[in-house]
Amino acid sequence: MGHVQSETTEELAWLRAENRLLRRYLGTLGDIALAGELPLPDLLQRIVEIARELLHARYAALGVLDGRGRVTALYTAGLSAEERAAIPHLPVGAGLLGYIIRERRIVRCRRIADHPASVGFPPNHPVMTSFIGGPIARGEVVYGNLYLTDRIGAEEFSPEDAELLDLLARQSAVAIENAQRFARARREEQTTRALFEIGKALSALAEPRAVIETAVRAALDLLGAEVAGLALREDEPAGPGKTTWAVLRGSLLHLREGTPVPAGGSLVGQVFETGTSLVIDDLSTRELTAGANPLLDQEGIASLVLVPLGGEERPRGVLMVGWRVPGAVPDGAREVLARLADRVAIALAQAELRAREQAALRQSETERLSLEAIFDSLRDAIVTTDLAERVVRLNHQAARWAGADVTGRPISEVFRLLTEKKEHARSAAPMSQSGDDDVVLMLPSGEQIPVEHISAPIRDATGAVRGAVHVFRDLRPQREVEQLKANIISLVSHELRTPLSHIKGYASSLLQPDVEWDPETQRDFIASIERQADRLARLISDLLEISRLDAGGTARLEPVAVAPATLIERGLRQAEPFLGNHPVTVDLAPDLPLVRADPSHLERVLSNLVENAAKYSPDGAPIRISVTHDPPQVTFAVIDRGPGLTADEKAHLFERFYRSPRVKHRTPGTGLGLAICKEIIQAHGGQIWAESVEGHGSTFRFTLPVAD
Repeated sequence: MGHVQSETTEELAWLRAENRLLRRYLGTLGDIALAGELPLPDLLQRIVEIARELLHARYAALGVLDGRGRVTALYTAGLSAEERAAIPHLPVGAGLLGYIIRERRIVRCRRIADHPASVGFPPNHPVMTSFIGGPIARGEVVYGNLYLTDRIGAEEFSPEDAELLDLLARQSAVAIENAQRFARARREEQTTRALFEIGKALSALAEPRAVIETAVRAALDLLGAEVAGLALREDEPAGPGKTTWAVLRGSLLHLREGTPVPAGGSLVGQVFETGTSLVIDDLSTRELTAGANPLLDQEGIASLVLVPLGGEERPRGVLMVGWRVPGAVPDGAREVLARLADRVAIALAQAELRAREQAALRQSETERLSLEAIFDSLRDAIVTTDLAERVVRLNHQAARWAGADVTGRPISEVFRLLTEKKEHARSAAPMSQSGDDDVVLMLPSGEQIPVEHISAPIRDATGAVRGAVHVFRDLRPQREVEQLKANIISLVSHELRTPLSHIKGYASSLLQPDVEWDPETQRDFIASIERQADRLARLISDLLEISRLDAGGTARLEPVAVAPATLIERGLRQAEPFLGNHPVTVDLAPDLPLVRADPSHLERVLSNLVENAAKYSPDGAPIRISVTHDPPQVTFAVIDRGPGLTADEKAHLFERFYRSPRVKHRTPGTGLGLAICKEIIQAHGGQIWAESVEGHGSTFRFTLPVAD
């Protein structure tokens, strides 16, 4: 009896251990689904450890391949630190592991030594007997392999082990793909930001030499290269120009700036002649003309990227980055370097243009007048002052802000700068101040405008300061755009994610192969998916409608003579899925005339107002709709018993993306519905407004013209 009880206890302990292991496995699968937001090395290490425990193997490994099929990382389980350190290099994938990748299937064998492809493992690799391995692949892309050896408690791995390994391998492929996508997006974002800052720095430089110097250093840092350079072709009046390395930076051994670039036979010359970029991952695979590439010969460059620097008719220069080891060119290097080259070409042209304009201003009155025209046409307000900071000249925008002739007056009397503090207090700022802080410009009329203020000295030909120029950039349009972008990003990140998460959750539950849902539960899941899909469709519809209106469109109407009762019936039909247990009563005045309206648009207005009434009213609270004839129009009203509106809420109620701070964190919504309602009603020639006392419900009214 004691022997049986002991066996039962051991079996129960084994089952509990298996249960804990399966729970960890399910948790790992959940982490895999979010691999784009998790550290990939930690996740892959967990997969290897779980695989080893689930398949009862002594040793497990997961190899990750790069785009060229080389193993770049190996994650192991079952090896001590000393055993792992004894392996001199990563597997090369020439034997059994390469066979798995080529065949794209699970391989099992009782003795690995008996398999004909059992080669390619590095020295000091642990001795292996039974083996199971499979590719980590998704679609046509192979990301690596997952293999295990020495099945504990059995002579070989079972078909069930193969099925489990296949599942882990496929999920690992999803994890790697998501992580790579996330890394590419983050890298692209970082690159875009870096290029934006570089572009700003380049555009602020007035000297061509400074532009070139900044560009080469930026190329070196952006791509982590060992050497970077810019070759320029200088045209000479007496004949064809010569090409030299204008700037070289990095760990240079021999070459210096000014080194000539051979026109024929060189890779740089090829880019000059064809105007197309070159990416060479391994120079040893190319046949090059002897002596034509001093950069490669003297500096030992093994891989490089060359892109042309645009000119009016042909490339003005070539931008280069290089490494002394083959295969070092990072993914996307050509595109990044090309984007930088575009900015450099523009900045270089701008710097040279500035120099020519300054010379022309000293020589030509005609050029002076043309620049004055440009000066007056700018949207920024520009004021020039003398050494005593008296106004000398204003452009058109500055004169409009000044409101009168202020020539000769101190600029501080005309335009007063106020610095915005965090606590919203404002203090006077000196007019000579120029920086990144936004300031408020007080006009003579008392109007206050947020501006970016930039000031710079005006110098004569000798370099002596003769005055200053002040630029005031109106920040109101920029802030409106930034607010709109912030609202859209907030909407997408919060409101669109919720229905998608519900749809994904219910759909995944229905597709679980190991769970049989009863018909009633299936209907509930499908009904929930339908509700969330309807909500998602409404959100997208609102976004598309507001986007069309932002693009300058108006509500496109097809008005007809229609009875108010028909409009209400259609609106209630559309709002019915969102009413819940809210009873709706309709009060129609007798002898109501027909109204001139587009039924589909008015259906949207009414359903939106009724849905809002249901959304913000207590559970079971009634909703009332009334219609009255107030010649020459008909007035519709939707009345609820919700929390009511404050005076501040009523002032902003019909603004796009506005949501009351009291409810926006606990009630879903986009803040677009009422804005769209307003556009539709105004397009009909009517008005819409809200009446409310806080704590006593709200009434939304709108008017429509009576049909002729």
